[in-house]
Amino acid sequence: MKKLKYLLIFVLFIGISSVKAFDNTIKVYDYASKLTMDEETNLRENINKFIDTYNMDMVIVTVNYHTKSSTMAYADDFYDYNDFGIGNTKDGLIFVLDFYKSEFYISTTGEAIRVYDDYRINKMLDNIEAYKGNYYKMCEAFIKSASNYAKNGIPDSNTGTEIDDNGDLVSVKHFPIFKVLLIDVVITSIIMIILINKHKMIKKSVNANYYIDKDSLKINQRSDKFVSTHTTSTMINTQSSSSHSSGSSTHHSSSGRSHGGGGRRL
Repeated sequence: MKKLKYLLIFVLFIGISSVKAFDNTIKVYDYASKLTMDEETNLRENINKFIDTYNMDMVIVTVNYHTKSSTMAYADDFYDYNDFGIGNTKDGLIFVLDFYKSEFYISTTGEAIRVYDDYRINKMLDNIEAYKGNYYKMCEAFIKSASNYAKNGIPDSNTGTEIDDNGDLVSVKHFPIFKVLLIDVVITSIIMIILINKHKMIKKSVNANYYIDKDSLKINQRSDKFVSTHTTSTMINTQSSSSHSSGSSTHHSSSGRSHGGGGRRL
């Protein structure tokens, strides 16, 4: 009985020690065995360059089977639950080649939602689709397209937006302080003109000074000082659109995190 007890403890120890934590530093996870070792190495090198240059995470996954309802759900959850992403808002993007659902999909998170609006996502999918069937080239096209757009920065469609503490894309409206100041100056000028004209004598006289009380004309000087700017945030409309000016469509994954992105059939 005592030997059995020690045997069970030993087996339990072996079982626990054999369980390895998920390594989220690899960045390329070829579960479908579609890439050679050299191809994986090249992709990892390019991904690490992207991460170092643009301070956003990047992941590539190939998969033959999963239990998620869609490729989008698989991509979102793989990214979220394996703790990918940089910073508090988990900035980054993931590319999934899903041979179970016959789809490929790009999911964006955090600041990557702002960088890759709907227009850019569709252009990236175009570039990837051009190499359909050559899975290594598709992955290369993903990295190259992502890098080119990251280099260009935030598109016009997402200017005036930010990622809030919850990871959601929100619009930021600045109080038009300069317009208010301009209106204030115009009103002040009009008042000054009225006061000046009010104290001018229009009746002719031999001596005009007789009709003018020099002490009656008083012009109040007024100065405007900039104190502060008031900022309000509003949730972005998340209806899907491929328009150049549509901004980024978003949705929430099972973890509650906000994601952008898009996909197509393999």
